[in-house]
Amino acid sequence: MPKDLTCRPPFLRGPLAIVGIVTIVAIVVLAGAFATPAGALPDRLKVVQMGGDIDYPDVPDGGTFKTMGGNIHIGKVHNDVDLTTMGGNVEIDSADASVKATTMGGNIEATLVRGPSPAEHDITLSSLGGEIILTVPKDYPMTINVELAYTKSNDKSFKITDNLGLEQSASKEWDNWHGTARKYLYAKGRIGNGQNQVTIKTINGDVTIKGERSQL
Repeated sequence: MPKDLTCRPPFLRGPLAIVGIVTIVAIVVLAGAFATPAGALPDRLKVVQMGGDIDYPDVPDGGTFKTMGGNIHIGKVHNDVDLTTMGGNVEIDSADASVKATTMGGNIEATLVRGPSPAEHDITLSSLGGEIILTVPKDYPMTINVELAYTKSNDKSFKITDNLGLEQSASKEWDNWHGTARKYLYAKGRIGNGQNQVTIKTINGDVTIKGERSQL
């Protein structure tokens, strides 16, 4: 029989051949996993802290920001952000993207601006104990729903303030399903084509929506 003329490196001869081939394949796969495709989008920023304030003047690529106790301040937002603090205030200077801001006990203040993209955005602002202020551009197209809960044990009176002509209503009976009895104030409305969904919820805190509307 003719000799096997296949050229094999010394480490691939005999019973170790299969192991050697598998090893080479594994190295190639791992190398591919760590390669970054040309033109790939930058990674979204992710900041998680056990405590302390978070402050970023500009977030062009969006991201997630969480702190177990502290304030969050974001300057300019150009891509979707998710902000969470277990105890502190949240402030956003300007955003032309989707925003989700949550605090377990603090105020939220956010300003929306018109961006170059006509894409729809979701704005969700939620506090379990604090004031919420939202500023929007004139005639900002949105469907907005506001829920303000106030507990029976709280002596202060709360209100929803807007100059956009939102439809406001109030519950009549005390809701006892959440431990502490509470009533609700609601506001809702649609401006323009209503493409941007805005949801605001808070407990024991005023809600203010600042903006202008050409036709009420």
